[in-house]
Amino acid sequence: MSSIVTEQGILHYESLGRGQPIILLHGWINSWDVWRDMMIALAKTGRFRVYALDFWGFGDSAKLANSHNTVFHIDSYAEMVRQFMDSLGIQQAPIFGHSMGGTVALQVSLTHPHV
Repeated sequence: MSSIVTEQGILHYESLGRGQPIILLHGWINSWDVWRDMMIALAKTGRFRVYALDFWGFGDSAKLANSHNTVFHIDSYAEMVRQFMDSLGIQQAPIFGHSMGGTVALQVSLTHPHV
């Protein structure tokens, strides 16, 4: 169990393998665990370091933003991915998402095309 601390709270993630980073984003009402089998399969290739994140408000990440009036949106989740990458020194990585995670992955590509 790994985490980083952000202004919005704790961001939990799991990682497996060595090699090129890949980031996996879960869908609504899920957590990183939905990617467990995929993480194992990708890591077994010996080519990838796979990261599966828990969005803020899901899994083991922070449940509420610091302000009780703040809610999380797709834009804030895209920012969460950017903060995660910056924190771990990941400059570029394929980002895959399921359901809501796919929408966040698209938003990351629009707002941060260099990643």
